[in-house]
Formats: sequence, structure tokens, C-alpha cells
Amino acid sequence: MGGVTAIVFGLILGFTQWVQAYMSIQHTAKTKAKNTDIEKKEIDPTSMEAALDPELMQKMMLYMLPVMLAVSAFFFPLGVGLYWFIGTLFVIAQQWYVNNKK
Repeated sequence: MGGVTAIVFGLILGFTQWVQAYMSIQHTAKTKAKNTDIEKKEIDPTSMEAALDPELMQKMMLYMLPVMLAVSAFFFPLGVGLYWFIGTLFVIAQQWYVNNKK
């Protein structure tokens, strides 16, 4: 365990992961609003598709994943957290490009 450094880095990692998830959800919401004319297909309530609600999964990704990564970064070596952080920064840059692409 890394003490204060690991706690601070875990919080920074969690925040950057939240930013990435938020940007992704915003892009999905804009795309979904543009494609409202696509018809909805009927889903059988007993099927696996009904259990995998995309909006619920996105909300879990927005709130649960950053917390899990922040806690994990505290227990793993700092290099693992740094790897996740750098990867998340690249994904944020890529998501920003996709969101602003005309």
C-alpha cells in the first residue's frame, strides 16, 4: 500500500475514468437523439437482451468503474495505476476527437 500518494493517485485515476465515461455517454446520447426514427425492436422479457439494458450499463460504467479503479489503484503497484491513467488519457483524447468530428 502506498499511503497518501496512492490515495491521491487513485482519486485522480477515478476522476479521469469518470470524465472518459461521461464523454462517451454524452456522445451516445447525441447519436441516439439523431437516430430517433429507427424503429425499436420487440424484446422478449425472458431473453438475455432484456437483462442487459444499455442505459443501465452506461450508468454503472459512469459511477462504479471509476470507484473500482480508484480502490484498485490503492492496492496495486503505482505502475499499474499509471498504466491505467495514461491509457485513459489517450481514450479521452480519442473520445474528444470523435465527439467534435463533423
